[in-house]
Amino acid sequence: MMAAENRPDLDMGGALKPGGPARYACFVGRNAVTLWHVSPAERLRRQLLRQGIAVTDSPPAAAAGESVLLFRSDAVMDDAVIAALAVAPGTALVLPEGLPLALCCNGAEVPHAAMLLEMETLPDRSGFIPATAVQLAGSHNAQLRKRQEAYAAQATPAAAPRIERDLFDASYKGVTDVVTKYLWPDIAFHCVRLCTRLGVSPNQVTLVSLAFAVAALVLFWQGAFLSGLVCAWLMALLDTVDGKLARVTATSSKWGNMFDHGVDLIAPPLWWLAWWVGLAGAAPGGSTAMLAAVLIGHVTGKLVEQAFISTFGLKIHVWRSFDSRFRLFTARRNPNVVILTAVTLLAGPSVAYAAMLVWIYLSLSVHVARYVYALGEHRKGAPIRSWLEEGA
Repeated sequence: MMAAENRPDLDMGGALKPGGPARYACFVGRNAVTLWHVSPAERLRRQLLRQGIAVTDSPPAAAAGESVLLFRSDAVMDDAVIAALAVAPGTALVLPEGLPLALCCNGAEVPHAAMLLEMETLPDRSGFIPATAVQLAGSHNAQLRKRQEAYAAQATPAAAPRIERDLFDASYKGVTDVVTKYLWPDIAFHCVRLCTRLGVSPNQVTLVSLAFAVAALVLFWQGAFLSGLVCAWLMALLDTVDGKLARVTATSSKWGNMFDHGVDLIAPPLWWLAWWVGLAGAAPGGSTAMLAAVLIGHVTGKLVEQAFISTFGLKIHVWRSFDSRFRLFTARRNPNVVILTAVTLLAGPSVAYAAMLVWIYLSLSVHVARYVYALGEHRKGAPIRSWLEEGA
């Protein structure tokens, strides 16, 4: 391996210097394996395009002096690994056992670099610094709010089932509600598999989810609470499926994300309004004061969460481990639907509405207390950062 002191892409401490991001990428070799009915190369192509990196058969002449990414056609990796490699010239992504999967080279070095990717291990004098996915991208996934080691793998027929499950598990947010975290995974896994087999897109799943959300609203409005709850549960399941489907097939988009989150944001308060209408004044949940309290509590909870983000630059649910655990049960859509379902079956829909109100204000009081506590810690000079970043 080239000595560190002779590498212009290393700083004085031997760490990789960030360079200009690579704008072009090429693939080496062929691979017939598919993961979630998508080839590894196609999956990588979608990931690269989202990061503004053009995929070409060979880099244009103008790229001779630029960084270019090369990938084995059987390589699988996280977006974060691609992003880190794109600004690390002279670096080769390798598996722990030494197999090179990708590298960032000068455009003029592409023919030589391509030969390196066809080898079982990176030669000692290759001129590239070997780095694993974790060394490149760490073990904190800020987007999905969890500690998760950066991922890279070689897609072989024998490894394909394991990699499919790895990609699915990696698509889950670490900090979420108890229903999404513990009830849905196995069900969602088979739903995602069916969608990929049938060629159903994430946006199509979101559209069906919206239809169930509207159906729940109409049924609640009419006082058909149990039928509405069935639709609400189906909407909640599909709200999990669309995101996982988008991530495992690398088809996430800004529009799809806005569509999904828009449905999730608008549906719950409309459901709470429709439930109150369906009660037709029945005590204890049918009073106008009860409706006002539910909607005010719901909106205030959202404002407190947004205030935490605006003040400290992170979500309240990822500040301390307590906040992440409380997110399992906090008064958002799924925990509220659990309360409405359980109490409706036990004591009727009017009592269920009152029970949901109590939980909304208990959750709100916890969030207000945490926000005030964070303000106090900040004034003392303590950094307000996510506990998930510690040791990442």
